[in-house]
Amino acid sequence: FRCKYCDRSFSISSNLQRHVRNIHNKEKPFKCHLCDRCFGQQTNLDRHLKKHENGNMSGMYACSLP
Repeated sequence: FRCKYCDRSFSISSNLQRHVRNIHNKEKPFKCHLCDRCFGQQTNLDRHLKKHENGNMSGMYACSLP
């Protein structure tokens, strides 16, 4: 499955769909409830939340979505 916006290709269509949503459409539906930062994938939000748990939140910024 080839991306119509760039040269990337994927063996699984859901990976292509996620790529288009996150990279080209800039969708970030996973929002941190502690600092409002947004992420394109749940795994990235999970990793971010661990930083809250560890107290390592220097340089964090809020989500730019309304």
